[in-house]
Order: sequence, then structure tokens, then C-alpha cells
Amino acid sequence: MMDALVAWLRAEAPAGAYVNLMADVDGFYERWGFRESAPASKGMWIRTEEL
Repeated sequence: MMDALVAWLRAEAPAGAYVNLMADVDGFYERWGFRESAPASKGMWIRTEEL
């Protein structure tokens, strides 16, 4: 599912957009390049040009 989501984001998301994932799953999203957004919130983020 994540591979399909990242492929869609690469093709469709505007350049420079932020993509946020809010989940309590430590160590999972990093393999797709997402970084922690803590301490402000528990989640991950990436900019579309990094995909």
C-alpha cells in the first residue's frame, strides 16, 4: 500500500507539497524517506521533491 501511495504522490502531488502521515508506528515510514515530526506531533512528513 505504501509503495502505491508513494508512486501516486510522485506522479500527482504538486512540487514542494508536504505529505503528513499521522500514526504511532515507529520505524515503518522511514524506509520511504519520511521523517519524524515530534515533538509537536506524533507522525512523519516528507516533501514531494524528496520522493
